[in-house]
Amino acid sequence: MLDINSPLGIISAQHEKQAYAIFEKQRQGYTIRHTDKTKPISYDGWIIYKENPVALVETKCRDDCLYHEFVQKYKNHWLISESKLLVNADKAKVQKLPLYGFLYIVRSKVLMVVKLCNAGGQLTAYEAKLSKTKKTINGGSIERMNAYIPMRSATILQWFMTGHRE
Repeated sequence: MLDINSPLGIISAQHEKQAYAIFEKQRQGYTIRHTDKTKPISYDGWIIYKENPVALVETKCRDDCLYHEFVQKYKNHWLISESKLLVNADKAKVQKLPLYGFLYIVRSKVLMVVKLCNAGGQLTAYEAKLSKTKKTINGGSIERMNAYIPMRSATILQWFMTGHRE
C-alpha cells in the first residue's frame, strides 16, 4: 500500500490540495496538475500555465507547528531526503522544467514556495547532512542523507490573502 492511501496520507493529500488552492488563487492563470497518487511517483505535480507544464512541484505539508515556530525551531530550513531531491532534479532535467518546492505550514495556512532546481537540473544551494528522521508519513525512523533547504528567499503566500473567509 502506498503511504498516500493510509489515514495520515489521506489527510496529507487534503492539506496538499489546500496548498495548491492558495497558489492558484495567488497566481492567476496557473494551476497545479497532480501526479497519479495510485503510482509511486517521486514528485507531486506540475505547475501549469495556459495548459502547458512550466515546472515540477515537490510538496510537503507540516501540521506540527505554526509558521513562526517553523522559522525558529527549524531555523527556516526545510528537510527533504537528499536522494528524493536528486531524483526529482533528474526528472526536472529530463522534462526540461524547473523544480519548485511547496512547503505548506498547515496550522498557519502559509505556503512557502522556493525554486529547488532549474530546467537543467542544477540544484540551488542546500546543506547535506546525515540525520535521523521520520521514515514515512506513517512513522518509523531512518538515518539518511538529508538536504536542508534554506527558505529565507521563499515566496510566502497566505490563505487569508486569497479573499476566502472561513
